[in-house]
Amino acid sequence: ERIWEVLIPILRLDAEDPAAAWLEHDAELKRRCGHMNTARYDGIRFRGPGTDLFVGMRPDRLFAGGRCRAADGRMFFPNIPTEEIFSTPDAARTTGRAACTRPVTVMGTQVEGAWFVFEEGKVVDFGADRNGETLARFLETDDRAGYLGEVALVDVSSPIFRSGRVFHNILFDENAACHIALGNGYADCIEGGTEMSRDELREVACNVSLVHTDFMIGSEELSVWGVDSHGSEERIMDSGSFVI
Repeated sequence: ERIWEVLIPILRLDAEDPAAAWLEHDAELKRRCGHMNTARYDGIRFRGPGTDLFVGMRPDRLFAGGRCRAADGRMFFPNIPTEEIFSTPDAARTTGRAACTRPVTVMGTQVEGAWFVFEEGKVVDFGADRNGETLARFLETDDRAGYLGEVALVDVSSPIFRSGRVFHNILFDENAACHIALGNGYADCIEGGTEMSRDELREVACNVSLVHTDFMIGSEELSVWGVDSHGSEERIMDSGSFVI
C-alpha cells in the first residue's frame, strides 16, 4: 500500500484521465525535442556544484523522448514512467568534470558520490565516496567504456524527482535527473544510424561498447546551456527546470 502511494503520482494515475495526461506529457517531451533538434547545438554545457561539463554534439544528432512508433505504425511508450529527452553525443568531445547527484548500481554494486573528469571524450580521472573501485572495474570492461554514449535532460518537475526517493532501479532513477551514460550510444538518435554498421557508427563518433550505465548529475542546482559553433550559449535549463 505504501509503495502505491508513491507510484500513483509517478504513473499519473492521480489525473482525472491518466491516458490523456500521458499524451499531454508526451507532447511536452516532443516539444522539448523539437527545440533541441532545430537548434542543432554544437554542444551542451552543464554547470552545478562539482560539475562543469561540456558534451560535444554533431549536426546529425537527434533528441528523442516519450512515445515511439512501432513497425506497424502504432505509437507506444517503451518506458512508463518516462521524463527524459535524450541523444547520442560526439564520443570524442566531452571535456570537464561531472559530479553525480544520486547513487547508481554499477555491476551489481551500489556506488555513491561518483565523479568523473573527461578529456577529449575519455574519462581520465574518477572517484566515489563509496565503492569507487567498482568504477575502475566498469571502466576496464572494454576500451570504450570510458566514453559517453548518451546525454539526457530531465526537469526537476519530474514526479520521480519530487518523490524524494531513490528507487535503486535505473529505469526509475534515470527519470529523476539529468544524466550521462558511459558506454554504448544509441544508433536511432543519429540520422540514418539504424542502417549503419558498428564501424560506420564509430566513424560518426557514436560510441560502441559492451556496457551502457547512466549516471545522474541533475539537481535543483544544475543549469544547462546549448552552445553553438561560435561558442555562444543559450540557456536550456535554469536551476533544474527547462526554460525553452
